Amino acid sequence: MLLNICSSLSFSALPNQKPLKIDVAFTPETIDPLNIYDKSVLIVDILRATSTIVTAIENGASYLIPVNTPEEAFKLYEQLNKNAILGGEIEGKRIKGFHLGNSISEYTSSIVKGKAIIMRTTNGTRAINACKSAKNLVIGCFLNKTACCRYIIELGCDILIVCSGKEGSFGIEDAVFAGACVNVFGQLMSNIEKTDSALACEMMYQQSKSDILGLLRKSEHGKYLINISLEDDLILCAKEDISTVVPIYFEGKIINSDQ
Repeated sequence: MLLNICSSLSFSALPNQKPLKIDVAFTPETIDPLNIYDKSVLIVDILRATSTIVTAIENGASYLIPVNTPEEAFKLYEQLNKNAILGGEIEGKRIKGFHLGNSISEYTSSIVKGKAIIMRTTNGTRAINACKSAKNLVIGCFLNKTACCRYIIELGCDILIVCSGKEGSFGIEDAVFAGACVNVFGQLMSNIEKTDSALACEMMYQQSKSDILGLLRKSEHGKYLINISLEDDLILCAKEDISTVVPIYFEGKIINSDQ
């Protein structure tokens, strides 16, 4: 298991080794799919898709299929002979006809273990599908922060952190998490090159790291979730490094990197 091998290691530069470039995109709309074919892309949607995906894989889901629309989800569900779980949201709320919404608390082991999940969310699954051309596509959140950073560094490619944002707009919670990852990369690697956006995110993280939950509550999307009675989701999404699971996108599915 990769994470067991490198769980206590830092990564030093080899002589004349080109530094790994760390960049951050604040929305998937800014990504050119032709420019990420040689990169490791980390998809971030703290509130809540990537947090929920990590939880689902942690609790034994076989795989997830990210789709962009409810119609696509229902069609795929029929193709799989209804042998799957439909999960996702519109405007933060469970889609009519879906089994689950987009709350971490719904994706328990008793419900998802051994199951395929077809997932549609407003921002996260759209970001994943926008970056399918990446050489490596990894799913991260505060829950698996250090594990996913170690995994990505071991891949040895330039790194692009893609914030899902909120319907094409900047989302501070994703940017702060991106900054947390930039900080971890700097601790683990001596030979990295940070873009201005990566530096800006790291500065935001340094200002917010003592109270991540408070940051989530102040964020625009966090306030919206509180308003629709989903504040408990913020509490769950703010937990740090409670999982060593690293979900990756491979051949149309999100699977555990151990598979």
